[in-house]
Amino acid sequence: MKPVGPLRGLCLYTHSRLLNVQTVSLLKQTQRKSLAKVVGLNAPYLVSSLRQYNTSTAVVKSKGNVEQTRTSSTASAASTSVDETLSLTEEARRLLGIYSELSKAKLSMLVVASGTAGFLVAGAPVALDSLMAVTVGTGFCAAAANTFNQSYERHTDKLMKRTRRRPLPSGRISLPHALTFGFGCATAGTGILMAGCNPLAATLGFGNIILYSLVYTPMKQHSIANTWVGSVVGAIPPLMGYAAATGTIIDPEAILLGSGLFLWQFPHFFSLAWMIKKDYSAGGHHMVPCFDKTGATTANLLIRYSVALSSIPFASYALGITSILYPIESIAFNGYLLYTCKRFYENVNDENARKVFLTTLWNLPLFMFLMIFHKKEFLPKDKKLSECVVLSNSSNSH
Repeated sequence: MKPVGPLRGLCLYTHSRLLNVQTVSLLKQTQRKSLAKVVGLNAPYLVSSLRQYNTSTAVVKSKGNVEQTRTSSTASAASTSVDETLSLTEEARRLLGIYSELSKAKLSMLVVASGTAGFLVAGAPVALDSLMAVTVGTGFCAAAANTFNQSYERHTDKLMKRTRRRPLPSGRISLPHALTFGFGCATAGTGILMAGCNPLAATLGFGNIILYSLVYTPMKQHSIANTWVGSVVGAIPPLMGYAAATGTIIDPEAILLGSGLFLWQFPHFFSLAWMIKKDYSAGGHHMVPCFDKTGATTANLLIRYSVALSSIPFASYALGITSILYPIESIAFNGYLLYTCKRFYENVNDENARKVFLTTLWNLPLFMFLMIFHKKEFLPKDKKLSECVVLSNSSNSH
């Protein structure tokens, strides 16, 4: 009996839905069987492909690791190279600083200035190559002398506050290293003066190294006369410059300039020695202020040598070397030096000694510059320009 009406419609709908579900199920089973059959037929190919894929992946990963290792090695090498370069740069700077201290660079610059002044006060023509040679050669000679001085005094320098931090007493450089540097500077300085100037200039340079290192330096431990010997050392550089320009030192210009440097040393050094007399005594140095409790002897020496220094400009005018403007202008700068010495004489103390010392620092450059600037005759009286040119050329040929 067949259903009728609405019931029949519901049965037909339900039957159709069941057929659809069965159909979908059969299709899925068929697809699975087909896929299994395909996979079964192609299994060797799939396995091979899978192995190739795994191998390729491993190769790529290996190459990546190699590249990463290479990159890491390159970066490490570059970093090491940079570190080595920085280390070498820092070491070079450290050594340059030590060499500058051994050379007493500031003091050496003053010595070089006095040598240059001696060359220029000789007059024209100015041979630039000889001027450069005497400047560099004098600098090397000064560096050598100061290095040997510190090498000799390395033990006493430890006893003084002012010098205990120097390279040798502080252990920043060994004695053989310092001596090697000193001998290198001495050889270079003497050689440059010989090749670029003349034998007289070279002899004066080498002799001054000996005088400073082997006479003045040991003498500081035994006699107050060391200051006078040291003043001779200070007077030689302008003679070196004059000798480099003219081949002689027996001229009024050379004698006056050298005398000025000799006299200037006393107010400069005695004022310094008064300020640090305790340090000098601790180091065992024999300096006038160390044995002068009241300061009267030191004050008298300051005034005596300052008056003598003040006479040099007037002597240069009287000898026809400079114009009258030089002695007139010297009244100002030498007069102030005498004033500071008088203040120290009236009231002996460190403050007044410091004023004398600081005055000497700018007094000397003025003394030398104005002597050159006001030189009355830029050529020697008994020489013509052509003769000077011949002399300059002959000296350069040697």
